[in-house]
Amino acid sequence: MEKVDEPNKKLKYPVGVFFIVYNGLSDRFAYYGIKAVLILYLTKMLLFEEDKAKETYHLFFMFCTLIPVFGASIADSFVGKFKTILIFTVIYIVGNAILVVAAIPPLQLPQT
Repeated sequence: MEKVDEPNKKLKYPVGVFFIVYNGLSDRFAYYGIKAVLILYLTKMLLFEEDKAKETYHLFFMFCTLIPVFGASIADSFVGKFKTILIFTVIYIVGNAILVVAAIPPLQLPQT
């Protein structure tokens, strides 16, 4: 039996689409992960009063809702959709990294 070479199959979608889908899934994962524990983190770890924690919670998610409008205007007017997605993805990753690093308790090194 001889192998018949199949013609190169083209992807149905551009390669960038897979990056955008992965980016969207990662975004939702981070968003709902932060949303689930933000009030607890603010009240238990940062010792915010409950009212101040709720205010901070709502401000955070207000900005999460409004920032895409800002990003869309940048994408449509100046940079383009793919570069804008890349730029804001990097900003998002840096922000999440800062959040993680800030949550690490300081080392209790012995005094010498």
